[in-house]
Amino acid sequence: MFAGGEQKEGLRFFTDGLKRLSGTAMLNKDGNIPLVEIFSRERRGWDLYYDVLDIVEKHIAERDHFALELADRAKQIINSLGLNQNS
Repeated sequence: MFAGGEQKEGLRFFTDGLKRLSGTAMLNKDGNIPLVEIFSRERRGWDLYYDVLDIVEKHIAERDHFALELADRAKQIINSLGLNQNS
């Protein structure tokens, strides 16, 4: 917005965003910023999720029996939800 010459619109967007975040960005009773804590927790969760996927993919490539059964069961669940069907 700013680069495109829309300074007033960009400033309004920025200040509106600050107002919305002000309560979230305030320090809590422990002196921490809740938004940072939430982001860190979410990041750790997604990192763990992708680590697990990497391990399962590795074991599938190695033809590990448990990993192959897990992949088959996941496919069954996805197919039962109708996510692969063309409408």
